[in-house]
Amino acid sequence: MHISETNFPIEEAWRGELEPPPGQPVFRSGGGGLLKVSIGRPTWWPGEAILGSDWHSPAGDRKYGLARFAITVAPDESQTVKSADLNIELTAPGSSERPVAFDLYPRELNQIRKDSLKLTISPALSFMEVEAALGGAELTLDLTNAVPVITAYGVGQTAVRWRFKSQAAHPLDGSRVVYAIIERPSAAHTVEAKIRLSAQTKTGFTAYMLGQVPQNAADSLTFTLGS
Repeated sequence: MHISETNFPIEEAWRGELEPPPGQPVFRSGGGGLLKVSIGRPTWWPGEAILGSDWHSPAGDRKYGLARFAITVAPDESQTVKSADLNIELTAPGSSERPVAFDLYPRELNQIRKDSLKLTISPALSFMEVEAALGGAELTLDLTNAVPVITAYGVGQTAVRWRFKSQAAHPLDGSRVVYAIIERPSAAHTVEAKIRLSAQTKTGFTAYMLGQVPQNAADSLTFTLGS
């Protein structure tokens, strides 16, 4: 299975400026605006679509699927982005149990790459980078943008975070795409993912300031995965 923006286009869910948390001042150096970002609508593939109809769940009747999340950070010429946090909170409507992130990709990345990456998802549901198929379900993910340092948090938990950090030679600018294998309770027909994005940005000679999605927009950034 080849996943790219050509085969599976990313649909924009929200575009706007990050705002300081309530009570913090807004600094606009030289009349410039706040940091502009966009958040993509998550894409969901059920486990059978990526692992085949003969695959059996490793945890009884619990269900699994692959989710893709995308953001774009677009600083202007006067802005420098130190880091950005993409936070995902998972819930399962109608179930007393909660879904969890079974595996995340990337978990940790400390180098720059601009190429297609071949992965397999093993029968035990973990991402594996390979040069040739080793059994399991093969995925090819197009990583067409330079990637800064990335660290993921939340494997086995309902709250997931990817932190993107800039490097001296590679500022944090442009689109970033990440993936999660999500385990949902058997009683839940769908999973809901609440997305939040924040960033540390400075404009001109000001100090780094925290910006986050405005509350009126954040209320609309909860998406249903699966059906």
